[in-house]
Amino acid sequence: MYENNNILNDVYLKGMREKYPRTFQAMFFTTKNGLVLSNADNGLIAYMEALCDATTTPQIRDLVAFTDIAELYQKRCLFVHNMTIFGFDATKDSLSTTADEIIDSQIITPTNTRAFAQSSYFRSAMPVIFQPNFCRPELRINSKLVNQGVTAGPQGQQTHKGFLSLGLPLNTCIALGEEIEDFYSISLRSAFAQYEPTTNRYQNYPLQIIVEFWVD
Repeated sequence: MYENNNILNDVYLKGMREKYPRTFQAMFFTTKNGLVLSNADNGLIAYMEALCDATTTPQIRDLVAFTDIAELYQKRCLFVHNMTIFGFDATKDSLSTTADEIIDSQIITPTNTRAFAQSSYFRSAMPVIFQPNFCRPELRINSKLVNQGVTAGPQGQQTHKGFLSLGLPLNTCIALGEEIEDFYSISLRSAFAQYEPTTNRYQNYPLQIIVEFWVD
């Protein structure tokens, strides 16, 4: 049965590729209210630092397009192949208005035995895998949730915070395989955060998500 399913999947994807021979990659990045990306080569650094703020709960945030996706709105039909998710941990400078100095120092140079996984620190680097990370992205196209399953907890406990704290291990790629007719909207949102016990707060981090479309 498993082998037959693989054959059917291969036939389906081959048919979709023949129908949609071109690849279109749309890149999205986390944002928050009031945050503006400056028009400078180093503007992204400050932007990422501002997204690494500390809050009392993990923040579910929207992602905005960092590439021109106007072509997608001109397509009557398209195929959503997959989405790849990356997380980043940006070093904050001492003048940042969003930085929490206690959390920063715990992450970069921890003084106790519960060191953070990314304590060997690189500026704006991808953190190594940690849990809980709360990363359960929602991709909606034409208001329809495309990546079913990962956005809720188990049956009867869909909003259970303990279950929902277990996020996708990053970096990761999710196969989607969805054909879309009359494309008119796309939205992405997700949390990505790390608990810091000294302050009992959550350090938020930005995500970069690349959604791969096949188009004609």
